[in-house]
Amino acid sequence: MMNPKLTQKGVEMMRTLIYAAAFSLIAATAISPDYVSAREGQFTHVDSTFQFPPTKARNFRHTIRLHIPQNSSAVSQLSIDIPAGLTVENDIRISNQSGDKINSSTSINGSKIIITFPTSVAPGSRLNIDLNDVTRLGVSNAWLYHIFARSIDSNADTSIDVAQFRVY
Repeated sequence: MMNPKLTQKGVEMMRTLIYAAAFSLIAATAISPDYVSAREGQFTHVDSTFQFPPTKARNFRHTIRLHIPQNSSAVSQLSIDIPAGLTVENDIRISNQSGDKINSSTSINGSKIIITFPTSVAPGSRLNIDLNDVTRLGVSNAWLYHIFARSIDSNADTSIDVAQFRVY
C-alpha cells in the first residue's frame, strides 16, 4: 500500500515540472525571428569563442570564430583590441571553416592586433582566428576583445562585435 503523502508530493513535483516545461517552451517561442535574422543578416559577427586549456592557466590559446554573412561586404582588414591584463604574441593563425590557412599578414601595435588580407575575405565565409600565445597578467576571469572590420567598400574601421571569454 502506498503512502498518500508520498503520492501527493509526487503529484506536486510532476505538476511543477510540467509548468516549468510549458513556461520554457513559451519563452523559447517568444524570441523574435527578427532578432535571429538580424544576427545572421548582413553584419559580420562573432559566432563563438574558445580557450585552451579552459582553466585559469597563465598561458593559453584564444580562438575567435567570425562569420561574414552572404549579404555583407568583403572584409579586407580586421583589428582586435587586446584586453588589459593580457599579452598576445604574434603567433596568430587565420583559417577558414575547413581549417585551411588563409593568406594574411598580422601585426601587433601596442594593444591592437591588425590582420590584413591581401585578397579580401568573401561574404559567406567563416574565419577562425587562433591567438596561439596569450599570457594572462591579471586576475580577471572575463576577457573582452573588441573587433573592428574594414570592408572593401570603406577605409574606415567599423565595430562589428565583442569576443567574450569567461573562465571559471
